[in-house]
Amino acid sequence: MRTAPHFGGGTRPQTSRLPPFTGVSPRVSVRGVAAHRGEYVALVIRPTAINSQRGSLEGYCIATDEPVEVMGFPSGLELAQVNEIVCYVNPSNGELEYYQHGTYNDEYDVETYRKLLELFPKFPELF
Repeated sequence: MRTAPHFGGGTRPQTSRLPPFTGVSPRVSVRGVAAHRGEYVALVIRPTAINSQRGSLEGYCIATDEPVEVMGFPSGLELAQVNEIVCYVNPSNGELEYYQHGTYNDEYDVETYRKLLELFPKFPELF
């Protein structure tokens, strides 16, 4: 991948609802989110809309082209055509809760990312 993340989005202020972030989150597709309830995950998303009524970011998972919604997205943050978003997976309802994100400013290689996601479970010690 020739893209480099720009972490200009900032971090969500810590709330009592979210546990402390340790700085490590597995990269998953929207299909793998359910296996990580109560944990932080990273998803690469192509945003389509900000739903101000629900306070959420709507978009599509780059790896699967399936819709995804991230709750608690702060208004006014910079977004690119492709973003890597770190979210907390709510253990009670499975909703994704925004923590921080990075923007990808170059052309994003979707096929390479999909192949990389397939390698994560096979070689967890490397990732």
